[in-house]
Parts: sequence; structure tokens; C-alpha cells
Amino acid sequence: MRYVIRTSFPYELFGGRGPYKNPPAEKAVKNPPKRCLGALLHLDAGDVSPSLEAAQVRQCAFVAMRCRYYLSRERAVLELGAAAVRLGLDEPVAPPEEPTDAGELTEAVRGLIEVATRLRTKGAPLDATDGADLEAACALVLEQPLDLEAGRRVLKAIELFDLPPRSPDDPFAALYDLSEDVQRQLVVQGLSAGRRDRHPRVRAAGLRANHQAYGDAFLLFELLRLESALDKNTELPFEGEALVELLRLVVEHGLPQAEEVNAFQQQELRMRMLFTLVRVAMSFSAFENPVRSMAMRALGAASGAGFESQLFEDWTAWWTEYGERLAERSARPAPGRSAPEGPEEPDTP
Repeated sequence: MRYVIRTSFPYELFGGRGPYKNPPAEKAVKNPPKRCLGALLHLDAGDVSPSLEAAQVRQCAFVAMRCRYYLSRERAVLELGAAAVRLGLDEPVAPPEEPTDAGELTEAVRGLIEVATRLRTKGAPLDATDGADLEAACALVLEQPLDLEAGRRVLKAIELFDLPPRSPDDPFAALYDLSEDVQRQLVVQGLSAGRRDRHPRVRAAGLRANHQAYGDAFLLFELLRLESALDKNTELPFEGEALVELLRLVVEHGLPQAEEVNAFQQQELRMRMLFTLVRVAMSFSAFENPVRSMAMRALGAASGAGFESQLFEDWTAWWTEYGERLAERSARPAPGRSAPEGPEEPDTP
């Protein structure tokens, strides 16, 4: 089977001058899945520079959300997780609800290119007016709702300047900041797409990449989603390879810690998550062996049980003993109070 690759580069944005007067001719590509994945791996292995980092995010976001080949989408989502760490992504931001107006975006990007080109031609030192002009042009671009296509156009325009590594007091600091802001928006959209992907292998990569980006808060959220689905007997938020990957994250990182809760609430959350793992590990009819096996590994890593058994009887005995120990601990008197002399006699009618 042969596919035709079409380019969507906005040549008209730059006035159709020079080698970009007309887009390249369409051509057939043999073995597109292999070529696509190979090109993605080659891009991700390049030397680190601001322009290349922006190109990596631009292409990986596109592949994660638009490519038809699941191996390429998987790799792209994993690379977006690494980019999230570099960009200091703290929490997800909702994608724009309205599509980007192509005409307004074109004018904003055209103005940015004109200002940046003028300042590059002028050279250092730049005065306060020059810096204000650049900041205003960047702010005008950020006012646009940047979806995937719009964000890629902005990054492509910035890449034309081939920015060197950033230095202190760089006169083009606003351009670097704009590039990073747009990259963050595309990374968030790509990570969200990875979690919802139609292929279980890509969804598994999405879980790992989102955990890499957001840490314990994301893992806790997903474990509580799993608990809620089990309680309500509704469709699970993920299954198969994706569920195995979620449990593997518990094996590698332990149970997540919740922020801004007291010790009692933290212990309650821990018990709920452990019980969720027990339910998955012991549900022969609901979960396949790879899922149950990883759930038992997660129990062994998170509970301090001290063994890696995958026998139903062993974990049943452990859970019963664990519950008894907790009951004994809760029955102990609080510090500073003496225990009662003996059991109270029940009231008789």
C-alpha cells in the first residue's frame, strides 16, 4: 500500500518568497509506518537547542494526535512526557474551546516575524522601545486560542530565527518565553490525547507520560477513578495494557501521597488504594492474569508485605491479618489516657 504525504506548512504566511514560493510536490512513501517512526526517533535523538526542542514538541504533538500508526503515537506521547519535565509543567490546562481564527492568527504571527526580523537585523544593543515592541507582538500571539494547528504554526515561525541557547539578560527573552508557553499548550493537548487514545498501548504510554509530567497527583487521581468504577460497577477508565501500566507505576513509585491532608486522611487514602489493589488482584472473573499479576506486585511493593506471592490464598490471609492489626491499633488508647480496666458489661434490659 502506498500513501501520499501532503504538506500543511503555511507558505503564504511569509509572502511566498524565495524557495517557499510553492509547496513541495506530493510524492509517494514506501512503508510509511517504519519511515514515520524512524524520522521521529531521529528527531528525538538530535542535539539539544531551543529550536530543536520546539521542533520536537511541534512534531510529537502532531504525531500524538493525528498519526494513524500507533507505534509512532506511543513514542510521541513518551517524548511529550519528557518535554513536560523540561518545561516545568505543573498541572493540565484546558484546551481552547473555540477554534483559532486563521486570519487573526496570521496577522499576529506576521507582526511577530516583522518585529523579530527588524530587531535581529538591527543587532545589539536593543533599547527599551525595541523590547516593548517584541513583548507586545508576543502578547498579541498569545491572545489567540492556540489549538494544535495554530500552536504548530507559531512554533514553526519562531524556529525560522534559529534561536541559540538562552543567555542571561537576552534581548529576545520574550521570544523564548513565547516559544515555551506555546510548547506547554501543545504538550498538555498531546498528553491528554495519549490518555484517550484508541489503542491500549498508546493509552499505557499516556499514563506513564502524564505521571512523568504531573507526579503523585495524577497517579492518585487515576487510582481513585479506578476505585470509583469498581464501587459503582461501571465501565473501567482503562483496562488491559493501560491498567497494567498504571499498576506498574505503583510498583515503581509506591502509593501516591496526597497533599494538604492530615495524617488520618492520608492513612484512610492509603487503605482505600490498598483495598483497590486487593480487589483487582483477586477478581478472577473481571481481570486477566497479567492485570492480576501486576496488582499483586503492586501490593507487595506498596504494602510492605515482605513477599511477592501471586497466590490468592496468601493475599487473602495477608489482607485479613492487615485488617486485624489496624483494628488493634485503632483500639489503643490515645496518648495520655489510660486503658480501661476491662471490657464493659453490656446493658441488660
